[in-house]
Amino acid sequence: AMVVAHELAHQWFGDYVTMKWWEDVWLNEAFASYMATVAVQDFLHSDYALLRTVTTTWEDYFRQEDGPRSHPIVSKELPTPEDAFDNTNYDKGEQVLRMLDFYIGREAFRRGLKDYLTRFALENATYQDFFAAMEAASGQNLQPFVNSWLLRRGYPLLAIEQRWDARKKSMFLSWNQRPNHKEDGTIFNFKVPVSFHHVHAPALDAVQTIHIHSKEGTLEIPLQDKPEWTTWNVGGVVLAKIQRAGISEREWSLQALHDPDPLARVAALFELAQPWIDREAKTLNPLSSIASRAMNQALSQDPSPYVRAALLSKFLDAKWARFPDSLSETLLAQARAPSGIPDSDDLGKLWIRTKALMLLGKTDYAPGREYVESVLADGNAGWDMVSAAAIGVARYSDEKAIQTLRAALEKQGSRGYSFRKAVLLAFGSVENVGVTADLRGILDSQDANNEVMTGIILRLHNNQTLKNSPEGAGFIKDFVIQSNRYSDVLKARALEVLEEAREPAVRPVLEEIVHQSSSHRLRELAQKILEKNFSSPAVQ
Repeated sequence: AMVVAHELAHQWFGDYVTMKWWEDVWLNEAFASYMATVAVQDFLHSDYALLRTVTTTWEDYFRQEDGPRSHPIVSKELPTPEDAFDNTNYDKGEQVLRMLDFYIGREAFRRGLKDYLTRFALENATYQDFFAAMEAASGQNLQPFVNSWLLRRGYPLLAIEQRWDARKKSMFLSWNQRPNHKEDGTIFNFKVPVSFHHVHAPALDAVQTIHIHSKEGTLEIPLQDKPEWTTWNVGGVVLAKIQRAGISEREWSLQALHDPDPLARVAALFELAQPWIDREAKTLNPLSSIASRAMNQALSQDPSPYVRAALLSKFLDAKWARFPDSLSETLLAQARAPSGIPDSDDLGKLWIRTKALMLLGKTDYAPGREYVESVLADGNAGWDMVSAAAIGVARYSDEKAIQTLRAALEKQGSRGYSFRKAVLLAFGSVENVGVTADLRGILDSQDANNEVMTGIILRLHNNQTLKNSPEGAGFIKDFVIQSNRYSDVLKARALEVLEEAREPAVRPVLEEIVHQSSSHRLRELAQKILEKNFSSPAVQ
């Protein structure tokens, strides 16, 4: 549905009105993505589309923006048009449109959009043309918004402090923003919704909109009582990383379990999980009783299946090898039959089951492994379940897992191309250098095509073991240098796997690409990764 809606939207944004040149490709792609989210959310009558869009942006855009390929949305500096088709123009571009929609209001946004499409029908337009229509519709000067979000790269890191004054019955808020690229000095201009909540009487669900357009500021907000928790960035409107000091696990737990906004619940669950997320460890310290209770309750009882799925996805992408034992039983229950989801929401149930199946592969829970392997061996299981079970098996990442995938390739592969592809892609998720031989075998086989190799490369992006090993980096190097069947676009995606690799063994691989690749684009990208991760370029 998201793909179909995106492509249909291009009939207006791309066909009916076309950008004048490549630096404004966001007028095509960001709009098509934005309209797809709006349309699918309305079509499904659920929060699936919005949760998927915002959480994907949090994961994929922030990762790219913090790496060597950061650039403004409107940029004349990109080496080729293909380089503009990235997370900046799709994900950040869509989020900028959501921010603009909120900044000027939905009615003004619709008026401006109608004027823009009418005035430039069957013609070419630029970002200046689009914002001229929005300024006319809203009566606002939007140049500060444009300067910070379109003409400069990056996003704000927003540090928040809050203090309750019982005598005045007021919440005092203070903030300080800085750009993620410190050297840029950008001051971002945006409006952020903030809400105040009380589970217990007296009820309190007050919402305020704060306009942030300076480096720092303070605000006093009168309230009838002290809130039990405060939610910043309601609905995930603003593309910012918000840092809040002094918030207790109890407050995050209340937000995770009781906030009416599903994205606020997701954000709070991510905060409770944060002590684990960036740790690269075989084992983790146990969760606190508050965090464990909140996550178990959210995974089994949250009214939105997509909140549950978002938390499972976050755990899937975490760098640590094994999932906490305290959540394994709940995880298996969700993989078998999620409870509390309306019978009409088959998509929601499927999302929970498949995410849980994949995540079971990061546990040491024997009943969980038995169930995952049984699904992968089931010749009648649906494609979604087979695909998820294949990734789950891959996540166990031992020799038995590799052998199980080889057997599944033969059994499930006989059911047709889509089943065979599902198993092939799972090899890219095995965090064991022993799988490199299988990956090379796939690359040299008749199974290798653009679709299969793209899928494997996408999975290698989250494979911390292979991307930081000489074996995995060597596979990427050979694909980039020797695979003449594939375009530079796909090779660049493969090379981007190494953007977060900082192990010394990866450096000579990048240097070889700089010296040996026949593509200027690929040599330049390898050079950027070297400079970003190893502080010095290769010798030209």
